Amino acid sequence: MDPCAHSLLDGMTVYGTRFGLPITDYPFGLGSLFIIDPLYTLPLLAGLLLAGLLRTPGRRRWAVAGLAVSTLYAGWAVAAQYYVTQRVMATPEAAGLSS
Repeated sequence: MDPCAHSLLDGMTVYGTRFGLPITDYPFGLGSLFIIDPLYTLPLLAGLLLAGLLRTPGRRRWAVAGLAVSTLYAGWAVAAQYYVTQRVMATPEAAGLSS
């Protein structure tokens, strides 16, 4: 995997990654994906396995399809996290008010 892509994917996990080194040691992360997320990994793995096992001219499309499904899932995870965060922050408890 490309080191840049790996760092960006690590930045989507709870632990984050240290994008700012050597300026800062703070780990930046979105927290949208688990460290080992099967819903991200399995479509990617399936596409790569199918592309490697099939001996047809169109086998590359399986790898692209696996990458597309994994990328769509990662995008959905970010959007879902944003939506839920906005809904929670709109509650009276989040504003410091008692209900």
